[in-house]
Amino acid sequence: MHPSEIRSRLSLFPFEKGLTAHLADNFNVVDQAVGEIALKQGDPVNRIPLYLIGESKLCRYSAAKDKQYVICHVKPGETCPTSLVAALTKQSSAVTGIAIKPVKKLLIPIYEVQYLQDHYDSWNRFVLKSMTKGYNQILSSFSGAMTKTVEQRIQEFLHLECNPAEGHKIKITHEELAEEIGSSRVVVTRTLKKLEDAGVVSLYRGRIFLKIGTGATHDFVEPIKA
Repeated sequence: MHPSEIRSRLSLFPFEKGLTAHLADNFNVVDQAVGEIALKQGDPVNRIPLYLIGESKLCRYSAAKDKQYVICHVKPGETCPTSLVAALTKQSSAVTGIAIKPVKKLLIPIYEVQYLQDHYDSWNRFVLKSMTKGYNQILSSFSGAMTKTVEQRIQEFLHLECNPAEGHKIKITHEELAEEIGSSRVVVTRTLKKLEDAGVVSLYRGRIFLKIGTGATHDFVEPIKA
């Protein structure tokens, strides 16, 4: 990626011009294919990513339950909040990062962080905002898992992820959906079948169609009574 394009992509971030130029001129952009793992849970964190294109999900594995949970997603204009925390506190990665859309990201070595902190106020504001946002996302994820039914969590996720331009289609497996909402594949499959019987969704291999009228994508469907 040419430095001019990097500068253009970095406009997504709330950085001052001097910081944008410094980042574009001094650090490399790497590609990450869909399904590729950038960092595994327990790995040392040596670089902080700035997402220019694409999206990754951050997952945490629970040995006690032998399950993997999606903690949050990272999109263009954002960084991985757990990488920030790990880098600043010299800890290993608490999550595994997996690309779900083709990614281009600029990588900043952690030995450069002190320089950025000392010279650019916009960097420090960005770090604080990113850590706060990540913390709130994690709290929201666990709060939803504790207070909402599986059916509610499934419907909320589908409404957020469906694309009217693609006919309200979501490309996702039952296993992936279970990871996203913090449940098991068996429970998710059973709940989806219940929603299909009620006419809320149509199920196909690796795809779910949300059966709602055009323009009603954000209308929440009330949970089906047991």
